Amino acid sequence: MKKAITILCLVLMQQFNAIAQIWPPGFCYNDAYQLNFTISGPQITCNDSLFVSTSYVGQPTDIYWSDGYVGPDRWITYSGVYYAYTYDSTFCIDTTEIAYISVNDVYAYPYTSNFQTSFCEGSSITLNASYNGVILWNDGQTGTSIAVNASGDYSFTSTDQNGCTITSETITITEIPVPEITINIIGDTVFCQGGSVTLEATGGSNLYWNVGTNPTVATQTGTYYAYGYDSTGACYVQSESINVTALEPYTESLCIVSVDTLTGKNQLIWSPTPDQRIVSYNVYRESNVSGTYTLLGNVPFASAGLFTDVSGIPMQQAYTYYIATVDSCGFEDAYANLYPHTTLHLTSSLGVNGENNLNWSPYITTFFVTSYDIYRSNNYGPFTSIATVSGSISSFSDLTPPSGNNRYFVGLTSPNSCGSNGSSVARSNMVSNQATGIAENEIRTWNVLSNPSKGIFEFNGLRDLTGDIITIYNALGEIVHRSTIQNDWARIDLTNQAAGIYLANINGNTVRLIKE
Repeated sequence: MKKAITILCLVLMQQFNAIAQIWPPGFCYNDAYQLNFTISGPQITCNDSLFVSTSYVGQPTDIYWSDGYVGPDRWITYSGVYYAYTYDSTFCIDTTEIAYISVNDVYAYPYTSNFQTSFCEGSSITLNASYNGVILWNDGQTGTSIAVNASGDYSFTSTDQNGCTITSETITITEIPVPEITINIIGDTVFCQGGSVTLEATGGSNLYWNVGTNPTVATQTGTYYAYGYDSTGACYVQSESINVTALEPYTESLCIVSVDTLTGKNQLIWSPTPDQRIVSYNVYRESNVSGTYTLLGNVPFASAGLFTDVSGIPMQQAYTYYIATVDSCGFEDAYANLYPHTTLHLTSSLGVNGENNLNWSPYITTFFVTSYDIYRSNNYGPFTSIATVSGSISSFSDLTPPSGNNRYFVGLTSPNSCGSNGSSVARSNMVSNQATGIAENEIRTWNVLSNPSKGIFEFNGLRDLTGDIITIYNALGEIVHRSTIQNDWARIDLTNQAAGIYLANINGNTVRLIKE
């Protein structure tokens, strides 16, 4: 309060100084006309104007006001400090008292930052209040800035320092309607490599696609949308997004290749991936020419995950395989040959001190082999692990083998899960060293006496193989017979099978049977 009074006193002193400056030198001040104000109402009012008149004695020539107005009576429309004055016949000045008059003269209005009064449908526009106070907008929002998203007339109210209501002007805001862009898809958005789909947009003006003109032909996988403007060119419009998929055959690799313990054949294991439009898998094996592969067979997706190479002989050599997916368009994965697997091949020899020396070609694939496990069976008992060596090593010596027949294989475990289709362990072929010192790797001690035949095949020389399994395969790799060796000889009856070539396998040793 003291600060306000001090400011008012300073203002009054400035006004008196102004009066003193208009008196010419030698002029006098008097109260000849007894000039006074007559104010209709309080000096502080919430009205936008106040009528003020002057009272006086005699007949002054003119009444002058501090703001330049001339006349005895007037309306005050702007707040401020006012006084009136006149001169007598001797040019002495006569003044009224000085009065501070406050009227509701605030000019308030809403405005936008860019002075636009329209916005595009689906967006909004920001309104600002020119008056800095507690603002209430006619739509119920508060604050000096608000966002509106509907057409209409907008204004605000506030209260000044005298408690008077401030009412702003009205601004009219218009929402510009925008058209909907409709997409017409000509073709399938999922197509084979080399195919395409045509996308055409309607609605709006000057339509384009994010990849070119309208209509556009999409040939690659991606997200496509059209855009344009309303008829006035003021509002940007964008369509929904269309996802296009140009199918490429899915790349899938083998999980592991292992020698099957029952058949002695290489078994390829992998986990088929669903929802990739895989119809089947082509299985390839490297030929005797490095880098050249031969198609072994095709496996339907429904039965995929396992494939047995019945024509390969793991006891003889290592083999390299890969699988290639075939999609619903008949295209084969072009990158499948980048992920081959080369199998373990194990050989053995008898050392001069009676040790069994094992050597193997390494398992080669896309993952890093950290270690190999060495397994041994004595006298046709179960196989047990006898050692683990680093994945960088490809030999091992069993220095103190037990007496009798010792069989060996080398294994490794894939770091990848092979799913439900088989073990993640890769096994080498099996080798055997007799206690007599004769290496039996790749040596078959049994024979087929009746080959070819009409269907009855007799085996002899099955000594020391009692309890092992004889397995017979047809040309498709299907097992048509399996039995346990009981004696030194065995009689196999294939008379109920079709004429053709069959394979007999005992502990990885294979012989071809011909049924006439």
